[in-house]
This record gives sequence, structure tokens and C-alpha cells, in this order.
Amino acid sequence: MTRRSVLTLAASVTALRAETPQLRVLVVTGGHQYDPSFHSITEPFPDLRVTVDPHPKAYSRDLRPRYDVVVLYDMMNEVPAEQRRTLMNYLEAGKGLVVLHHALCSYDGQDWWLDVTGGQYQQKSSSYQHDRNFAVRRVKDHPVTAGLPQQWSMHDETYKGLRYGTDNNVLITTTDPTSDGPLVWVSPYQKSRVVCIQPGHNRESHLDPKYRRLVHNAIVWSATRTPA
Repeated sequence: MTRRSVLTLAASVTALRAETPQLRVLVVTGGHQYDPSFHSITEPFPDLRVTVDPHPKAYSRDLRPRYDVVVLYDMMNEVPAEQRRTLMNYLEAGKGLVVLHHALCSYDGQDWWLDVTGGQYQQKSSSYQHDRNFAVRRVKDHPVTAGLPQQWSMHDETYKGLRYGTDNNVLITTTDPTSDGPLVWVSPYQKSRVVCIQPGHNRESHLDPKYRRLVHNAIVWSATRTPA
């Protein structure tokens, strides 16, 4: 390939990227400690423009004009009523939501959160196990699971005894006895696309290309850039 061809190809790639606006992603943290490696998950993906905003300010202003997708990696039992309304206004506008790991533990026992996520950790009855090695299986073809193998292994934290809604579209499962089985699902919430991913506790997952692809797929799909 000549130098001119290389320059032409580079210019074409740059132009293509310019024609495809980056997805504006808000990552919400707070209420739970985590490994800093979490922030590396989205680094390989130039199609995402990520802003991290922890509580208590995450929902202090209208999210709808600012973000295409919200990724939750927080763990909150309560937020002020006006901030909860900010989140619900965002969802009711059809904006995407990705719920990662301990964000499933938020708003313990509150039905509105179960309605959004389709699954909720219960502080009094659910259980967790750190540092589990377990096999996972992709059980459905879906844009969220695109490019992932049929089976692979993870080293992560499992949850058991969650409270589930009805009609979750389960995409990835495990048979590990310390888990309920569902690991990744699409919530039946009708007003926006909501993807829940139960793993995501530790550095091993954060640096795993398969986990990174899974989270990226979920972000892109929830933003409605790929077919249902």
C-alpha cells in the first residue's frame, strides 16, 4: 500500500467517525466501594463519550438533553424525591439504562425499582459469594450478546435469592449453585431499553475483553442504535 493510499484510508476512517456521533454516556457511582479498574471498561470504545458523576449530584439536573445512556454502578437505598423524578423522567423519555452489579442492590424492597430492572437484591434474604469461578452460557442470540462465545468462565461475585419480576428476557445464565441462574437480562420495562448485568465486581471482569464487549453491546443497544 502506498503512502497516499494509507493517508486516504486514514482520512476515510476519520470522516466515518465524524459522521457517527459518539453516544453520550453517564456513569453513576456512589454508595459502594469498587476497584478503580471499573473505569477502564469503556476505554477501548471510541464511539462512547463517558462522563462519571457520583451521588449526591448525579441526578441534580435534567439528564434527558445531556445523555443517551445512563450506566448505573451505584448502590443507593434512597435519593431525594426530586432526584428520583429526574431519573424517572429520563427513563420515561425512552432513554437507555444499563444496570451493573451492585446497582441491583439499590432501593431495597421498593417496587418501582423492581419494575425498572426486573430483578432486585434483597438485603434481608439475598446472598452473595465473592471470588467465584463459574461457567456462563449464552442462551439467546441478541444484540447484547453479539460477538460473545457460547460458553466461557468468569471469576466474579455471584448473587442468589434475588426478587424477580415477570417476563425478563434472560440472555446469559450460569448453573453455579451460589447464583439464581440469570446473569444478564433485558427488563420488560416498556418505556425504555433496560439491560441488567449481574457480574462486574472485580478487576478480573473489568479487564476481561468479553465483559467489556458485553457492557459495550448493552450500552449501544439500550441507546436504540441496533435493532430490537
